[in-house]
Amino acid sequence: MIDFTKAFDTVDHVILLHKLSLLSLPGFVINWICSFLSGRGQQCKINGLLGDVIDISLSIVQGSGICPTLYIITKNDLCSISAINDIFKYADDTTLLVPQHTDVELDVEFQSVKAWAATNFLKLNLSKTKEIVFKGLGCSIFICLILWLILSNWIAASYWV
Repeated sequence: MIDFTKAFDTVDHVILLHKLSLLSLPGFVINWICSFLSGRGQQCKINGLLGDVIDISLSIVQGSGICPTLYIITKNDLCSISAINDIFKYADDTTLLVPQHTDVELDVEFQSVKAWAATNFLKLNLSKTKEIVFKGLGCSIFICLILWLILSNWIAASYWV
């Protein structure tokens, strides 16, 4: 389970717009998204005093309907090195599955993920990134994914109890 630090808050607009331009989208769609992302600012208010407005060149607006789609486009080119291994992505959740018998080991795949993150100006949260090893199950990637989903939901549920 791979965790990106403040995933939605650190998406670089220039990189996202470049990735959008590589898709077969009509120009007006890209222009609309560019308009949606630009001209945003933030400012702090402390003890009734407002600070200066600072332009935002990172982040996609969380809570907007298009936010998960823009993040998925950001991560669309994150792939495993080996065809045997797989990366599952759902919004800001990412799982790298590497079976016991593979042509590219887990550490090499993970280094590739780290390189991709650096290229895209995203930061991995190593304290929340976890490795789960299933041994002796003789299971396929599909069965291991099911086990991971059950386990991760149990961990998330027990965390909030």
